[in-house]
Amino acid sequence: MNYIDLTLQNLEDEKIKDSFENILKHNKNDVIVILGSPGSGKTSILKKFNNKNKELSSFIKVKDFLKFDIPNNEILLLDGLDEYRSLENDKVFVVTELGNRLSKLKYKKVVISCRELDWYGDTDKNSLMAQIQSNVSIYKVCPLSYKEQIELSSLLDISNHKS
Repeated sequence: MNYIDLTLQNLEDEKIKDSFENILKHNKNDVIVILGSPGSGKTSILKKFNNKNKELSSFIKVKDFLKFDIPNNEILLLDGLDEYRSLENDKVFVVTELGNRLSKLKYKKVVISCRELDWYGDTDKNSLMAQIQSNVSIYKVCPLSYKEQIELSSLLDISNHKS
């Protein structure tokens, strides 16, 4: 499958915008959260990186990570925090549960995707930081630029990209 490079924006410093790979390489925090609307490309970002870096990374759904043993690669790509959260009665405790599990494993980097409306802001961030004893960076998927729209329409074989 072909993917385009999407731009991510740091929510704490909105001047910082970059590609996922650059953020992963240069961000000093152990945990990065990627927020976005449904269909904005959160999962695609993680899958693209995992496909190019299978020896370094593991791509897994949050629900599976919490329920099963998984490989302990350098980079853990956790997809769908919002999907797991929607199944649980205690919505706030989900991040504590996730942080507790992460704190027991040794990853150099962890990336978590979540729909932005299902992320509880500072409550989630502080809960996660308390469990993992490390800072967390929060990014959101930016809307497609015109150039990215053209690139995507080309990949999807859309002949009239202006429409």
